[in-house]
Amino acid sequence: AGGSGGGLFAFNDITLTNSTVSGNSAGFGAGGLFASNGNITLTNSTVSGNSAGSGAGGLFANNGNITLTNSTVSGNSAGGGAGGLYAFKDITLTNSIIANNTAPTAPDLQANVTITATNSLIEDSTGATITGINNIIGVDPKLLPLANNGGPTQTHALALTSPALNAGSNALAAGLTTDQRGAPGARI
Repeated sequence: AGGSGGGLFAFNDITLTNSTVSGNSAGFGAGGLFASNGNITLTNSTVSGNSAGSGAGGLFANNGNITLTNSTVSGNSAGGGAGGLYAFKDITLTNSIIANNTAPTAPDLQANVTITATNSLIEDSTGATITGINNIIGVDPKLLPLANNGGPTQTHALALTSPALNAGSNALAAGLTTDQRGAPGARI
């Protein structure tokens, strides 16, 4: 897209479950998902390999919050703003991985909003203040390339040496009984 939302543009809320958004680009706003006046909520989903000239490579909630549960945002890039995700309001992460994204000043996520993370891995929190518990910060999750790892959508499998293995909490998985692939348990 020459403008916002290479993968998906919505004037209001975006909610995705068991989905992968990959290989999209936009001139500004977001390469993957752009919510102009709403929230972005992802459950058991992957946003990978998207790019934007500015804003966010992966997800941008222009006037809303971003909430991720059992989701991965990796391998996205932006020329300005955040490589992974950008919100003007709050970012809430549960059992999620934000890593290997690139941007000049905020590689993984935008820094001037409230970021609450629980049982999540954030590789680069440059300039961000993150509250919450049981997080892994500043560590490479050792994600394997986006591939068919079973199930209906592509995902990033964890290497056997990944610090994210078994770092999620099934109790926090919002009643989910499977991960994005359909396998039992919380995936981080």
